[in-house]
Amino acid sequence: MRTLLFCAVVLLCGVDASAQDRRLSYREASTYHVFEVNDRRVSLQEFRNILAANPVALEKFNAGRSLKTAGTVIGCAGAFVFGWELGRMAGGAKGDNAVMIGGAIGFAVVVIMSKAGDRGMEKGISLFNGDRSEVDVRFGFTTTGAGLSMRF
Repeated sequence: MRTLLFCAVVLLCGVDASAQDRRLSYREASTYHVFEVNDRRVSLQEFRNILAANPVALEKFNAGRSLKTAGTVIGCAGAFVFGWELGRMAGGAKGDNAVMIGGAIGFAVVVIMSKAGDRGMEKGISLFNGDRSEVDVRFGFTTTGAGLSMRF
């Protein structure tokens, strides 16, 4: 009888532990993000509510999303300025090279900020999921030579 009771307690604890184990992930669709909890699609609000259990992970996730949004706004403005000036030049007007360069730089910023934002979102999710297997290896040049850094 004690063995049966012990097995029941272990089984119930195991079920409870597996119910608490949530694996978060996201992927990009064409113009939006798909958020998933244990391969089940959820809304952004529900995703954030689950992620709020780890405040540091939520902060990294929100910072990454904000960076990505800011990059998109800057990139759209740069693309608009670049396209406007290009259209004026195609219509025969004398173009302003500084405006073209500024628009192109603004448009290029979207790529950098978007990738940095994606990385921030991924770090937040990875932190929540408890992934510690990621090793960051960087190689770079300094004023005194070359350096290799590894972070576990």
